[in-house]
Amino acid sequence: MPRERKPKSDLEKLHDLERQKKNYVNLTCATKRDEAEAFRSWCAARGMSVRAALLDYVRECIREK
Repeated sequence: MPRERKPKSDLEKLHDLERQKKNYVNLTCATKRDEAEAFRSWCAARGMSVRAALLDYVRECIREK
């Protein structure tokens, strides 16, 4: 049986946000609407989110070095 998680306090949420800010960065790009919709469809057909597909691609590129 899964263990119940206690709700995070405001202080814990603040620490999580600070850690995220320090260790993560968003990569962005602008695309035409039809390209974005086509990519979303491509991802959905493969059962992936756009985020997961892009993250996989970034990690694959880094490994190619």
